[in-house]
Amino acid sequence: MRDRYQILRELGRGGMGAVFLARDEILGRTVALKVIRGTAGQLEIDRFIQEARATGALDHPAILPTYSLNQDSGNLYFTMEAVEGRTLAQAIQDGDLPLRELVRALASVARGIAYAHERGLLHRDL
Repeated sequence: MRDRYQILRELGRGGMGAVFLARDEILGRTVALKVIRGTAGQLEIDRFIQEARATGALDHPAILPTYSLNQDSGNLYFTMEAVEGRTLAQAIQDGDLPLRELVRALASVARGIAYAHERGLLHRDL
C-alpha cells in the first residue's frame, strides 16, 4: 500500500476504519482510500469486503465507485473515487446555500440510497 499510495490526509473515521485522501502514484490520480481497523474481527472483515464489492457493482451518480480492493502487509483496504467538497451537514451549518440547493442535494443523496436499497444494499451508517 505504501509503495503505491501516498496518504495526504484523513477524511474521516468510523466504527469499521478510516478513510484517507491518497495519491495513487501508479495511475497519477487522487483517490479515497478506506482502511479497515487492525482489530477487526472476521465478521467486520467480511462486511468490509462485501461493501467494496457491492459499491463496485453499483452505477449511480450519487454513489462513488470502488476502484480496487487489496490487501498489503495484512492491511485490508479499498480505493474509490475522491470528491472534493463539503458534507451536506457542513453546508447547512455554514448557512451560505439557498434552501432550494440544499433540498436538491438531499434529494440526490436520497435517490442514491434508494438505488442501493432497490438492489438489496443497506447503508449501515445512516
